[in-house]
This record gives sequence, C-alpha cells and structure tokens, in this order.
Amino acid sequence: MYKWSNSETGRACILSRTDLNMQIPHFNTIPDKFEQFGYETCWIQLIIPQKPLIMLCSFYRQPGANNTFIHEFENEIILAKTKHLL
Repeated sequence: MYKWSNSETGRACILSRTDLNMQIPHFNTIPDKFEQFGYETCWIQLIIPQKPLIMLCSFYRQPGANNTFIHEFENEIILAKTKHLL
C-alpha cells in the first residue's frame, strides 16, 4: 500500500510506501500558486532512524510558462533550509 502526498491541484505528487515514516512539510505560502506562477510543488520528508533526513520534491511547471516561477521556487527552497530540513 502507498501514501499519497500531492500539490494543491494534484499535478505534482509523491507516492511512498506505508511502512516508511514520512512527514509532509508545506512551503506553499501563496494560494492558487499554479494560476499565478504556472508551477506547483509537493514535498515529503522521509524519516529513517539513525540516518539523515531525506527531503523529496515533486515539481510541475505548466508548458509555456514564463520564468517568473524561478524566484518563487527559490523561496520555497530557502524556507526548507531555514527550517533545517535540507
């Protein structure tokens, strides 16, 4: 069996096995990010005892979207770093 973690509209998702311990951090601070910037993300953090944390991100960019999304995605990565997740 699998656990789902998906983005706001479901365009980006990550499946993980149910026997894995995971947390779902939320770095999206902007509602309707896909409509505004043409991209969306989904993040999970795998927690394995006595191992470093593993952070995974699924990213979807709308075809033909301009490059304005890069700054917003960088902000998500910075937020993850400030929370000591990366």
